[in-house]
Amino acid sequence: MKSLLPRMLRVVRDYGVVLLLLALFIGVTLLPPDTSLQQVKQRGVLTACVPPARGTETTFERALLAAISERMGLRFAVYEVPAMATNFDLRNWGVNRAQCVVLAAGLTDTPWTRAFIDVSPPYGESGLVALTGGEQETITGLKVSVPANLQDVDRLALSRFLRQEKAAVRLANSADAALSLLRSGDVDAAIVPSQEAATSESGWTAISLPPPLDANPLVFGLWKGDLTFKRAFADALQSLKADGSIGEIREKLASAGS
Repeated sequence: MKSLLPRMLRVVRDYGVVLLLLALFIGVTLLPPDTSLQQVKQRGVLTACVPPARGTETTFERALLAAISERMGLRFAVYEVPAMATNFDLRNWGVNRAQCVVLAAGLTDTPWTRAFIDVSPPYGESGLVALTGGEQETITGLKVSVPANLQDVDRLALSRFLRQEKAAVRLANSADAALSLLRSGDVDAAIVPSQEAATSESGWTAISLPPPLDANPLVFGLWKGDLTFKRAFADALQSLKADGSIGEIREKLASAGS
């Protein structure tokens, strides 16, 4: 009996890892197949959850998603979600798989985003800048307007930064509204997307914000577990990058807005 026990322990030691790997392999093969792409193709439409558009505005994200849908052989449709334009926290958007397969709201590839949803490869880059009417080099202690509909930043990082700077925050409905508060003198500074700052009037001082607020890769949100759909979506996006179509979409929208 004493000699049998060491022999059994040696067997467990020698073959335990093999048995564990075998069990894991069997477990994986028993998982239900990922049919996310098949289901979308059966419906024939790629539906995206998006913030409401202003009037007849065609946003870059909508135009890009329409091109991705066409590249995938699908129709394109949108499901407008008002909360996506007014709430920082994507957990409060109230979206689900039945409504859409893609989320488009200026999302950035951050740990905060990936904690709740999967993401596509990046299609661009966006960041924030602080504008002031004076010669300030920081926003420490200033009254600062911040658009409530910012969707392209790490919100936790932005909140931490504002607290560290002891800034008095005043939320605005949009970047335009935040700039209006600065213009009227109701606030000392406005934090807006860098592209908004580039088109704003001269005479304001731009203050760079620290990483990761200065630049972040822009991505689309995808549901976790939809691996086959994600691969096909990513392939279509990458092909649009490779043949220059993304740049053409940007130029077309810029020409239409000029």
